[in-house]
Amino acid sequence: MGLCQGKNVYKVEKTITNENTTNENLCVLDENVINKSEIGISQLPNLQIISQAPSCVNYSCIQNEFKLPSGEGYLEWTYEDGTRYEGQWKDKAPNGKGKLWTAKGDIFEGQFVNGQLSQGSHFQVSGSSYTGEFMNGLYHGYGQLTEFNGNSYTGQFEKGMKQGKGILKRKDGTMYDGEWKQDIQSGFGLCVWEVDKRYEGQWEESLMHGQGTFCLKGRKYVGQYYQGQKHGKGTYYWNSNTYYDGEWQHGVQNGQGILVNNKQVTQTGVWKDGVFQDAQ
Repeated sequence: MGLCQGKNVYKVEKTITNENTTNENLCVLDENVINKSEIGISQLPNLQIISQAPSCVNYSCIQNEFKLPSGEGYLEWTYEDGTRYEGQWKDKAPNGKGKLWTAKGDIFEGQFVNGQLSQGSHFQVSGSSYTGEFMNGLYHGYGQLTEFNGNSYTGQFEKGMKQGKGILKRKDGTMYDGEWKQDIQSGFGLCVWEVDKRYEGQWEESLMHGQGTFCLKGRKYVGQYYQGQKHGKGTYYWNSNTYYDGEWQHGVQNGQGILVNNKQVTQTGVWKDGVFQDAQ
């Protein structure tokens, strides 16, 4: 059976009821705990807008007309709004290893390039954290995002959003390993809810959409999905010898199909809303 390995053997029913998979598309972070302004698109403060004199260590600071210290070395700097920076300084900006505390309490730590963090960690007041690559103050490249509620994502980011390939793990054990587009599962991916419940195939807008394989307690569906439901052509297996093969609409058999029970064809013809209608 490949992807689906189960111990249970099921007798074939007279009709196949719709196993609602709409709620089983929830291979995403809990929307009620995600603040898009806080998670994944956090930006560093503008380090060039400064009006308070610095406190310098290990070298002499030279003030310029914009009150930015010139020179190279280690610097401790406090901004008017309460933002604080400690670390290496060069060309009037953080350059090298450093640590920055924002006015709201977030911490950025790692390697700075021209005033922006390029590699390091972002610790949020909420308890969420990110470790990885940055670009222009956004999560960009490879990194790991850990939510305060126990969910985590490890993979690729682009301009602050999950983009490319990555693995999402929820605290309830649900796991998605696959492709992302602008923070949403789109492309090919595997979602595992529990040991005997999984889907592998195409996704669109965080829904099973396209060709895929869905397994549940030893049963298996191989075929087409549309917006989270079986739709198109597909085969539903109770086991390798008992299955329905045919057309589906909105999650149930609709159209031409055959029912095979213990390798014997028992029904061939038209199905409507999951119920066999007429023999051919």
